[in-house]
Amino acid sequence: MVDSLTHGALRGVLAHEYGHVDNRHPIKQATILGLVAAVKFGIGVPVGAVVVLLLAYLFMLREWEFVADTAAVKRTSPEDVLAAFDEYRLIEGDKDLSRFSEFFSGHPSFRRRIAAINGNLVISPEGSG
Repeated sequence: MVDSLTHGALRGVLAHEYGHVDNRHPIKQATILGLVAAVKFGIGVPVGAVVVLLLAYLFMLREWEFVADTAAVKRTSPEDVLAAFDEYRLIEGDKDLSRFSEFFSGHPSFRRRIAAINGNLVISPEGSG
């Protein structure tokens, strides 16, 4: 990917990933997964609860993507982050998630991420946007 992106898009990608690190997403993710595993192996978790936990976990991951995108825009520019999305879509083929597919993904659709960067989608601090 490094060889495939323009410098601006690469800045956008790196700033996005730095946004995850700066917001301690990897540490939070490891902690949450560790706690879930400890409960699962310690006392067990009913299947229904596992499904609810998985969907909540995916929701949290999607919200973290918006947080990392915002951090990237602040660290670089909206143009760099949008260039990263555009160039990644060209490399991977223009696959954008439907709202239904997004529900089962850890990433929001490019369409919603671009709307958030352009200010057309409000993401509240509580993550209900």
